[in-house]
Amino acid sequence: MIPAREARSAASSFVRSVSVLVAGLLTCALTIALAFALERWLGFAAHTFMLWFIIPVGGLMTSALAISGVAIAAPRLHVRVGNRVRMLGVVLGLLTFLGVFLLEYVTSSDQGIRLRDVVAFPNFLRWRLLEGTSELITRTGARATIDNGGTFGMVRLVLQVLSFALGPLAVLQKETTPSQAASQPKSEGE
Repeated sequence: MIPAREARSAASSFVRSVSVLVAGLLTCALTIALAFALERWLGFAAHTFMLWFIIPVGGLMTSALAISGVAIAAPRLHVRVGNRVRMLGVVLGLLTFLGVFLLEYVTSSDQGIRLRDVVAFPNFLRWRLLEGTSELITRTGARATIDNGGTFGMVRLVLQVLSFALGPLAVLQKETTPSQAASQPKSEGE
């Protein structure tokens, strides 16, 4: 039989871990909504922004923002930032990638016809990522449109997916143990 003290400790550990998950899901959902709003209302797809056609800055920043709840909650709740928490970050980053496109898919319509009634999500995703066009803007403000098809589209897609997977790892790179998290100074509001 498990002593009461160990049972309370296990229950407390479980509650803290679930709280970290909930914090991550909340920031993931908020980030999806923010990225969608930026694209819908300002016409700027921040999550797809690439520097010099190679560095997916938008994906890295968006996925890092998406898992900020995990990065903040884990040390505060004395949850060890190890491989499980990092894997959670990667999953949340990839969910953010899909979530932005899913929200666009679900809310898009043309002349009263909902896009989701006409085309399946995988086909929409393929069109959006591999068959659509990208607009390039230079420092001088000159604009050009590039076709996302072929090798360019595939390389761009791979870079974007990797950026959404690696962004969380950059944020969660420092491994902490519960004792290290407990020894961190607390702010006045805590």
